[in-house]
Amino acid sequence: MKPFALLLVLMLSLSACDNQDTQTKETEQSTQSTETSQTTETHAAGQKPAEQAAAQQAAQGPRPSDKIKDPNLKKGAQALELNKPADAITPLSVYIKANPKDHGAVGMRGVAYMRVGQAEKAFQDYNTAIKIQPKDPAPYYNRGDLYLLTKKTAEAQKDYDKVLSLDPTFIPAYQRRAQIYFNNKQFDKAKSDLSEVLSLIPEDADTYNFRGYINMQQKKDADAIKDFESAIKYQPRHGLAMANLAQLLHKQGKCTEALEWLKKSCQAGHKMACQLQTQIKCK
Repeated sequence: MKPFALLLVLMLSLSACDNQDTQTKETEQSTQSTETSQTTETHAAGQKPAEQAAAQQAAQGPRPSDKIKDPNLKKGAQALELNKPADAITPLSVYIKANPKDHGAVGMRGVAYMRVGQAEKAFQDYNTAIKIQPKDPAPYYNRGDLYLLTKKTAEAQKDYDKVLSLDPTFIPAYQRRAQIYFNNKQFDKAKSDLSEVLSLIPEDADTYNFRGYINMQQKKDADAIKDFESAIKYQPRHGLAMANLAQLLHKQGKCTEALEWLKKSCQAGHKMACQLQTQIKCK
């Protein structure tokens, strides 16, 4: 296999891994109740693992659960913040028994069930939360993630569609749906969703890189280069964007420039780039 063909395989593998990784991130349920609304937390695709995120949050100071007064609700929220979903289920169940109409708490328990692998119970809680408050986008989003985890992509997309109809600024739903479109080779739709993300967070390097990669698949080289350069601008050590840019430059016959970007990608920690720069020889 030629070096850059190998890199392409790597890119596709990374895309699949990113998709799986984003499927395991949850958005904790929002609610109209004063207490539960303090626990709302939205995770965008590509964030750190839950354990690191919890540790980072703890290091930053007060957590959303600190404002919750009910002891059982507080205990459940804290357990989720610390990525201990199994410890969240019982206190949340006690709270929900006394407050069955708190759709935020029901959805929060759904997140706990999803994290421990009890999909059926998670579906039940998300459906209940939606029935109680059908205008809250969070339970649709979480249910969409659960559909992805259970390989029901069409149902997941419908939930992300619903999320965005309720809240057009809900960034993670655009990201999830863009990944679905990409996997289905609906590249223009994927790029449209990624462009929406960039309209909301215009300095997001990962989104530029993803859109650039799609442009590269569509042979829109000029647009791809602009996106990769933007990714590097906003994240100077974005090794994957550098490797993608190198791939494109090499395809255009710009071998020396490609090697220079592979070197930078290697220095940024992209191991495959380190291997590739030793395999490519410029005439």
